[in-house]
Amino acid sequence: MMKSSLSTICLLLTVLMMGCTATSYLAEDEKYYSGATVVYKKKKHLENAGEVTTEVNRLLLPEPNSKLLGSRPRVWFYEIAGDVKKDKGFKHWLKTKLGRKPVLLEDLDAERVRNQIESTLRNNGFFGASVDYDIKKRSNSGRVIYNAQISSPFHYDTIINQVSDSILKQNIITTDEESILGVGKRYDLDKLKTERARIEKSLKDRGFYHFDDQYLLFRADSTIGDKQIKMLLTLKETTPDNARQVYKISEVNMYADYAFKSQEKSKGDTTQVKNLNYIHSTDEFRPEIIADQVTIRPGNIYRKEDELITLNRLIQLDVFKYVNVDYEEIGDNELRSNIYMSSYKKKSIRLELQA
Repeated sequence: MMKSSLSTICLLLTVLMMGCTATSYLAEDEKYYSGATVVYKKKKHLENAGEVTTEVNRLLLPEPNSKLLGSRPRVWFYEIAGDVKKDKGFKHWLKTKLGRKPVLLEDLDAERVRNQIESTLRNNGFFGASVDYDIKKRSNSGRVIYNAQISSPFHYDTIINQVSDSILKQNIITTDEESILGVGKRYDLDKLKTERARIEKSLKDRGFYHFDDQYLLFRADSTIGDKQIKMLLTLKETTPDNARQVYKISEVNMYADYAFKSQEKSKGDTTQVKNLNYIHSTDEFRPEIIADQVTIRPGNIYRKEDELITLNRLIQLDVFKYVNVDYEEIGDNELRSNIYMSSYKKKSIRLELQA
């Protein structure tokens, strides 16, 4: 009896779903968008470049309405819900939870997607790539076929450091083993951006407080032939002098009860602990415990890594709602580090126990 009832329910649901095509809600000149496909001419050139096709497929937007047994049940629920004037109730639930707005062929900007696919392929070393598209229409729907013409991608023949500042150049060379670029690898614009960010981080860990990756420029010479690139790393002429200089920490202040909303610094007592200034208006925490979490120290060069470690350790104490670190220039290539902390009032008593 139980099996018979389940079979009946399944049959009724199937019949219902098959009837939920939602095509009756289409205007005379409207069609549902049923998706897109990218067809690569000479697909063999994509060998060892599977991540490129994955990146391209992410561009195939919008996503079409899901289908079940040839119907679009979520569109059907969306349409039968009608106009919903309240943000609660059964009709609102039906339209927003079970239903989904119909995605129409007219919603697609195929030319924009075509341009994005073409740019993505070129940014991944397929410099001569070109893309066109065809729209295949049926009675109630339509899909798009993007045709990508590609040839073999460009690879790095040589990578040369031509940074004009000798000190910066030598500091960059010392981190070459960490580079994500390499001779023989395929050209990839995103990896060039990542490499610039890596170099910035490594220089900031060596005291170059004002250095920014925007001062670096990769120049690609693709004229050497045989789909090879000579890549030159250069420094922009507009790079300011302070970006070429190493900075040291001369003072570290820890504000234990900083008011972030009013941005008022503590005006209480100052306790020197481990060569750091602990400034507090209450005795909620032991200064030594806070100081133990701080790796920014007077006399050391500025290091971005010390800042990140300090932030992470203070947050992991689980007693501070907000923690921030900033710096002030107070002399020739000297920095004052200010560490601002705002505690959870109810959790503050836990700090000494956890430590």
